[in-house]
Amino acid sequence: MDSDPSKDLRQRLEQWSETAHEDIDAMEFFILLARFTQRAHQSLTHVHQRHGLGEGDFDVMATLARQNQGMSPTTLSRELLVSKSGLTGRLKRLEQKGYVSRSLHQLDGRGFIIRLTAEGARVLHEAFPHHVRTEHELLSPLSSEQQQRLLDLFRALTSDGLS
Repeated sequence: MDSDPSKDLRQRLEQWSETAHEDIDAMEFFILLARFTQRAHQSLTHVHQRHGLGEGDFDVMATLARQNQGMSPTTLSRELLVSKSGLTGRLKRLEQKGYVSRSLHQLDGRGFIIRLTAEGARVLHEAFPHHVRTEHELLSPLSSEQQQRLLDLFRALTSDGLS
């Protein structure tokens, strides 16, 4: 018989609390956050794969779509919170598929500007509604009010708010 993972987690945390003599609510929060993040990542990766996109491709394309003039790889990696080396493989893959183009930077001949191509924009346009719908489905156990409260709480935790 399968056990309830939430109940098992709570029991393990209570045992840990008794052993360590510490309040474990924060630990439970981070474990549950990691579980939700993993589930969200798996669900969104599945959506992206259905559109022929690899790991992180959607994020690169969506970021470039907001920047008509294109972006340098350095700026793009900073926007995406990924290392330049982590971005390199994504850019190569997207360029091979014809979804992004790379051209010399007009002001700095050593650098490049990355732009979303018309084909990349088309694929992004097809994938985007499925991406957003999946995000809504992931949050669907919460009411609209709970979702707004959670968003407000995460804005407070990150303190940058992105709003």
